[in-house]
Amino acid sequence: MDKKIYLAPLQGFTDNVYRNAFHQIFKGVDKYFTPFIVFENDGSIRSGKMREVLPENNDMQNVVPQILVKDGDETNRMLDLLQELGHTTVNINLGCPFGPVVNRGRGSALLDNPDSIKDILKVATERKELAVSVKTRTGVADTNNFNSVIDIFNGHNLEEVIIHPRIATQQYNGEADFDYFTSIADKINAPLFYNGDISTKEMYANVIQKIPNIEGVMIGRGILMNPFLAEEIKGIQRTQEEKRQMVINLHNIILERYSLTMSGDAHIMAKMTAFWSYFSFMFPEQHKVFKAIKKCKRADKYMNMIHPMLLSYV
Repeated sequence: MDKKIYLAPLQGFTDNVYRNAFHQIFKGVDKYFTPFIVFENDGSIRSGKMREVLPENNDMQNVVPQILVKDGDETNRMLDLLQELGHTTVNINLGCPFGPVVNRGRGSALLDNPDSIKDILKVATERKELAVSVKTRTGVADTNNFNSVIDIFNGHNLEEVIIHPRIATQQYNGEADFDYFTSIADKINAPLFYNGDISTKEMYANVIQKIPNIEGVMIGRGILMNPFLAEEIKGIQRTQEEKRQMVINLHNIILERYSLTMSGDAHIMAKMTAFWSYFSFMFPEQHKVFKAIKKCKRADKYMNMIHPMLLSYV
């Protein structure tokens, strides 16, 4: 049976513009996760984050909102909002390693606060009409507490557990600890997904060969660097001309949608520069390509520079 492939939520990258464009052009991804939404100090949610979970901004049915909460009360309020919007699934973030998030007791900070995890999961899983999954790291400064976290997971009816085997203090540096993941995989009752450092079909095959019983994988940066990766893993064949046109279409749709929703070249070019920080890996001389794009501040000059490059994609 084919394993499932999920697109990871990456703040600033896999927003609704990218997700919709990707879904329109590429196959192979079974589920899409939004970047997290979170309450501000005044109890509001920023409009940019709310846009990610509004049904009218998601062209696909298989989209899962991810939430960043610190306790049961926040969880209740967040789930009320999402269910009013018609969502029937939710993913709880136990992995964000960024300082401002951790300092407010959310994300990976919860891995050192098991009572809060119990409270959050109790509140979420009591809503029988809602499918609840978690995406987690394996600790804050070490993995010493993670077995107790697994016990909490096993005590609740979770749809899926997605594990990124890094500790929070690593941020995104170093390698994901695949050996540690293999050592705990059999301890988790819920369907299990692996997330971390899959950027080629061969890396995916290595994960599945060593842990054949997992449900699937979540891939973030690997798909941003190579949007064909999920198709390659699933054996979908494309001609070179098809690939060229798909690359051009992905870029053009994303540029068009940012141009419609953002004002001024500076904002548009900032978003396109972020897009190219990964997309440039599709092209020879990746560093040279990205350096040129970073220097470009005007949309008209950008198009003159980028158009022949896209046409020459091989």
